Amino acid sequence: MDKYLEIGQIVNTFGIKGMVKVKPFSDDIRRFDKLKNVYIKKNSIEEKYIIEEVKYHKQMVLIKFKGIDKIEEAELLKNSYILINREDEEPLEEGVYYIVDLLGLDVYTDENILLGNLEDIYNTGSNDIYVVKDENGKQILLPGIPDVIKEVDIENKKIIVHLLKRTNLNMEDIMKFDVLTLFPEMFDILKSSVIGKALEKELIKVNLINIRDFSKDKHKKVDDTPYGGGAGMVIRPDVVYDAYRSIENRENAKVIYMSPQGKKLDQNKVEALSKEKHLVILCGHYEGIDQRVLNKIVDEEISIGDYVLTRW
Repeated sequence: MDKYLEIGQIVNTFGIKGMVKVKPFSDDIRRFDKLKNVYIKKNSIEEKYIIEEVKYHKQMVLIKFKGIDKIEEAELLKNSYILINREDEEPLEEGVYYIVDLLGLDVYTDENILLGNLEDIYNTGSNDIYVVKDENGKQILLPGIPDVIKEVDIENKKIIVHLLKRTNLNMEDIMKFDVLTLFPEMFDILKSSVIGKALEKELIKVNLINIRDFSKDKHKKVDDTPYGGGAGMVIRPDVVYDAYRSIENRENAKVIYMSPQGKKLDQNKVEALSKEKHLVILCGHYEGIDQRVLNKIVDEEISIGDYVLTRW
């Protein structure tokens, strides 16, 4: 067994006095209250840090480490993983396991057929997904639910599963996202934390499309005055439509336009969208997008909230 356990990832800084924002990997977010020190893994090296202060903000943990007193010092820890020594952790309840102890175990069906080795476990929010790789390198995705995961035998290094109808999630079933945007660099955050791991394991696919690449103007201009008149500038319909047409299998995709005028995003809407196999997300800018192209390609308008964001 590994000496250390991952309990979170530093995803950003917080404030100007060296505090960091941590995405916890634990069901019990308050476990950080009990910690006096942790190890931070960066470039395959674990270094011990003393915890001076722990706060909580929504579902994130805010930590101040001794010796990290400036935002510039905290920046150096971004994307690093926080570890604890296994010997310092409290015993788990029966039937509960650390993910690190499950990785690499052989996975058999309840008919004693070897499926492969457990390569990863990915959390979708509703349940875990067990990623099993067979001898040919093909991934088999199994939902981590009691009807499927029947037995975990750490001592004998094996997991017994029951295959339901369509239990294995074929790669063709993986959710695909195409994002039409003027600022694809703003989506670098997707490389971090849980979404980053999902992308790395190809459990989801995200394709960023720069709308500006489809401008025929020598200066790559994409905005113009509204066709029907009015104040401000809108994104031209031709560049949006050409960007949309570059998407493979777009005929089967649901197109979402992110707009202040749209229906406010909530959990019910998220769950409904999670059932889609292919989403195209169109990101607005300026005063919006020319209505003619919206009428032609958009299925639904959604707002993420009542506030204004600006990009400097």
